[in-house]
Amino acid sequence: RHFLVAGGRLVLERITLTGGRALLSGGGSILVLEPGAVLVRRSTFERNRAVLGSGGSISVRGACELHIEDVTFTHSSATWRGGALSLNGHWLGAHESHLANPPHGPPQISMSRAIWDKNRAGRGGADVYYCHYPPLALSGASSLHCTDELGFDSSG
Repeated sequence: RHFLVAGGRLVLERITLTGGRALLSGGGSILVLEPGAVLVRRSTFERNRAVLGSGGSISVRGACELHIEDVTFTHSSATWRGGALSLNGHWLGAHESHLANPPHGPPQISMSRAIWDKNRAGRGGADVYYCHYPPLALSGASSLHCTDELGFDSSG
């Protein structure tokens, strides 16, 4: 893994992150934990892996911020879900009241001009997996949206 963001802010611009690997977790390149914030601009994620995890390049857990602008995700993979990106608003130990009113505010996710190329995931969402977040507009992405604890809505 290249970066662990837990409560801080990470800004990356004009960088290529390649060969990141996370074992038994997610975020082969970047793992973002609540209340972390990440901004990535004009960058590339290439050949990152989450082994026995989700989010080959980036995994976001809880009420975090993630802003993606002009970013390419290519040849990344996850054993579970979200070959390139995993967004999970639910985390172990969270209670329903906590989910309805997170202490750090609602998650803030924005993506513009993302390119998804040859990413794969063993259990769905070759490009993006997102759960316990509002539906996202994902242009050109193969995604898997968790609608509840057991059901999934596959898109793209």
